[in-house]
Amino acid sequence: MVRILIVGGGVTGALCAHMIRRHLPTKVQCQIVVWEKSRGIGGRMSLSKAPEFKECSAELGAQYITRHSKYLESHKEFYKDLLDSNVIHSFKGEIDGFRGDNDTNFVCTNGLSSIVKHFFGKSFVEMCPNQRLESLRLVSDDSWSVWEASTTAGHHDHFDAVILTMPIPQILSIEGVKDKLDVDNVKDLESAQYSSRFAVGLFYNKAVLSEYSWAARYVGDSDIIRYIAMDHEKRGIPKSKTSSVVVHTSVPFAKSHLEEDAAAVGSKVVDELKRIIPGLPEPDYVKFHKWRYSQVTQSTATYGSLVCHSKPLLIVAGDGFTHSNFDGCVESALSIEQHITEFVKCGVN
Repeated sequence: MVRILIVGGGVTGALCAHMIRRHLPTKVQCQIVVWEKSRGIGGRMSLSKAPEFKECSAELGAQYITRHSKYLESHKEFYKDLLDSNVIHSFKGEIDGFRGDNDTNFVCTNGLSSIVKHFFGKSFVEMCPNQRLESLRLVSDDSWSVWEASTTAGHHDHFDAVILTMPIPQILSIEGVKDKLDVDNVKDLESAQYSSRFAVGLFYNKAVLSEYSWAARYVGDSDIIRYIAMDHEKRGIPKSKTSSVVVHTSVPFAKSHLEEDAAAVGSKVVDELKRIIPGLPEPDYVKFHKWRYSQVTQSTATYGSLVCHSKPLLIVAGDGFTHSNFDGCVESALSIEQHITEFVKCGVN
């Protein structure tokens, strides 16, 4: 039995699981285990719900996926799969201020986390939430070698291969990872840079009708708010009894308040939203979230992924090696195909 651990329950992790499952020979028995530090899966595509009326939801992270013309051919199988499975559909509303006339935007009625669930579901993984990886240790003797993975809660397990898909600063903080990298690799990984944002979700236990033509808007006249979405309209949810509004801050504002409490910063964001949209009703519930690693502003020089150790296999992957969108995550996942194929061909040990 080959045991593979994927750390990170976001879209890159789901796509990596998909790549592994479709390339493993049928005769190879493989268990794919996923450790996710949060309660649910999705990563930056996660869906938030109001605690007292859970039928109301909002996307506080990624808002839609954009199929760039550059990847029309190379990634068409992934988009076709999602479209044929009715996971995604074309964005029907208006995005005021969107710059990408030749690109196509897609949304998920049930939230972009549906994409993550779709690929994990096809990969027959064992999902383990609330598992935060703390360290990796190589355990070996003359005939075999495996990775011993340990969580912050003290759980230990052994795997023939490990794939890390979190933001690169989190990867480098795991005990035992830097030990498997040379100086140039460490410098390359440390060169990756991310922007930060605060997100605020306003939840209404009633329908809130928008007076605007847009379902989402990029704001150009505020130092605090960069993006607003009427979330149910954006996702194309027909005549819902509940509704939600999502707000993302500007990068400079988030940078200047990054170490402050998310709720305290969020109250400033809500005040600014009321200025931009006067007459907006008081929400029934408000959720504040800090995205310390929101989008990649500078990726690594190594493209796609990096093999830190070949036997047993240790790979680091994610949008830090490409760019922060669905296509970037696909590119990173595609880059592990050859390594997984070679891993299987050469045998576990």
